[in-house]
Amino acid sequence: ILTVVWRFIGINWDNYGFSHPDELFVRDITAHIGDDEFELASVKDRCKDDPNPDGYFNTPCTTMNPNNVNEGNFSYGTLPIFMVRQVAIIVADVVHNDIWREATSIHLVGRGVNIAAEVVSAFFIFLIGQRLFGRREGVFAALLYSSAALPIQLSHFWTVDIISHMWFIMSLYFAVLISQTGRTWTYLIFGIMLGAAVASRANLLAGAILAPAAAVIYLNPPFARLLRLEADERRRLLWGFGRAIGLLFLTAIVTFVTFRIAQPYAFAGPGFFDVIDRVDLREPPFIHLNWNQKWRADLKEVADFASKQTDGWPPSHQWVGRPSYLY
Repeated sequence: ILTVVWRFIGINWDNYGFSHPDELFVRDITAHIGDDEFELASVKDRCKDDPNPDGYFNTPCTTMNPNNVNEGNFSYGTLPIFMVRQVAIIVADVVHNDIWREATSIHLVGRGVNIAAEVVSAFFIFLIGQRLFGRREGVFAALLYSSAALPIQLSHFWTVDIISHMWFIMSLYFAVLISQTGRTWTYLIFGIMLGAAVASRANLLAGAILAPAAAVIYLNPPFARLLRLEADERRRLLWGFGRAIGLLFLTAIVTFVTFRIAQPYAFAGPGFFDVIDRVDLREPPFIHLNWNQKWRADLKEVADFASKQTDGWPPSHQWVGRPSYLY
């Protein structure tokens, strides 16, 4: 209840003022994708002879690709955009008013979806706390999150952060389940959640380390006497590691497929299976993926903002002259 109350109060705090530049940008993208009216002239010319220009995975041509309705950089994940767009379509159909799927008001739909995502996040934080410590600690953790200033602030803007956090928190919960149960289905659902998180924000790929870490915790190998194990104990441990490696490989496949579906324009397309550019055993990493170079260039441009001095982007100035660690 607190999660909803703190986030719903002032949901239209700016009275359509659009003072957040990121929200303004994401609002326009969400309203324009899938609409041929906003298709760039260069895209129309490039795809005039394409037999399937509206194919979902047809990166160069489909108007579902933000870069085909917007000039410039788009480094956000597409999954939150798709989610809010679909909710906006449903809301507009239910109330018989298309204003909810247009740029005028679609940001309010996005903020509403943020509230729902925050409820899910708070619930899974409770589950994590309950699993690790107990029911009382889980409730307290959810209370702290529900009352924290930063997520309350972020939920009042339609940007991809809140939905990204939801997918990551859910992946963290299933990592906890892996560490406690080692069940096959926990690996698979972790892969889906992680794939959705990365399709929302690419830098959440760092969460991939959670699955192997959880697997090691579950196996709990006796490192202190690893070389002095009995034969049966050694066989059980080796079988456990072999099973975990197999499940981690399967998890990676599930993550990749989820990412492929939820962030289709990371790849050049035009079809679902067009993900491998070439296989060259003489050149690591041997299997070269068919990346969308525009997507990679956009990510690199944004990463450079935070990793080196750039002109004209004030948020990066705080990092100038600071000691370099790991980023």
